[in-house]
Amino acid sequence: MKDLFWMAVIVLFAAFSSCSDDKNDGTDEGVEAKLLTFGFYAEDNSSILSDDYIATLSSTTAKVTMPAFIDKSALVARFTTNDGNIVLVDGVTQVSGATANDFTAPVDYIVSNGKQNVKYTITVAKSSNMAWVRMPDFTATSVFSGSVLKINPVDQVPYLGFKLKEEEKMALAGFQWSCYSNDPIVPADSTLSLFYTGILDGNLSGAHTAYFQSQADEAKAMLRVEQSHFFPEISVGYTRQDILPLKNLNAWMIGVSFPIYFLPQKSKVKQARLTATSAQIQADANIRELRNKTLELEASLRRNNESLRYYTSSALKEADELTKAANLQLQQSETGIAEYIQSITTAREIRRGYIETVYQYNIAALEYELFK
Repeated sequence: MKDLFWMAVIVLFAAFSSCSDDKNDGTDEGVEAKLLTFGFYAEDNSSILSDDYIATLSSTTAKVTMPAFIDKSALVARFTTNDGNIVLVDGVTQVSGATANDFTAPVDYIVSNGKQNVKYTITVAKSSNMAWVRMPDFTATSVFSGSVLKINPVDQVPYLGFKLKEEEKMALAGFQWSCYSNDPIVPADSTLSLFYTGILDGNLSGAHTAYFQSQADEAKAMLRVEQSHFFPEISVGYTRQDILPLKNLNAWMIGVSFPIYFLPQKSKVKQARLTATSAQIQADANIRELRNKTLELEASLRRNNESLRYYTSSALKEADELTKAANLQLQQSETGIAEYIQSITTAREIRRGYIETVYQYNIAALEYELFK
């Protein structure tokens, strides 16, 4: 009897131990190793991201889409798992919202509950094509001029800036003044056109040179007048008058005058001679300045003509191609906003340089037409 009692006790203890082990194993395996959420948040990546990017999870993969221009070499991920799970990347324990990894290539996250390991492959993909939206019209466009594209260095967000039309206002005011008009003048034709003029290779304007020389000749003539006062002067006169009761009284007068004291006249001649010499020197200087100005304008016309040939033959075409390529790359998400703005700005600077060259050529051509 005693042996049967102890055998029953042993059987009952073994059965209780087996039930206890089964219950513990079920509890451990019940906490599944699973990644619940995954994403990249601007709060955790303040120097890289300006928006939050949430992953699309499946059984063993997670995919996040973001623009191609974002630097993916040191992104910090924020994730959640089941209670008690740990997350490893290349054997390194990951802390949500703190640990950075290089996501330029897919990264394997291992989620473990101690007995079960599940691998999730995290892939950062390029965003789909961007949607273009027309901006609303400004209500006061008259106070703005050409737009300026810039990137905010803090949050990497592009913005559009405008400059006031102060230069245009000053130009219109100067145009109104030059036309002696009391009312503002708006040109009827604002198209960009070239005022072509031929170059005469140093030939001077006959009207200008004749005017300058006439001033010197006038001073020389006054010198000759003063010198003539040294010679005797003969005067002849005739008068007819009525002195009642006499009528038709005729008279002839002949006179001769000659200088006695020559010193005052010598001073006048000397002054006239200095004036004539000064006038000739001034005329020569004006003609020389006119020649230098003409040569300078001819050089400016040749220089601007070469620049215009460069713009029309290659630069403007390159600007168009650069703009088309930048727009296409941005639509296909193959370039960043910063690179896009840089390309558009470069193209705009090329066109601005062309317009400035046309302006400089036209100004030189108009002046040259005046002096040649």
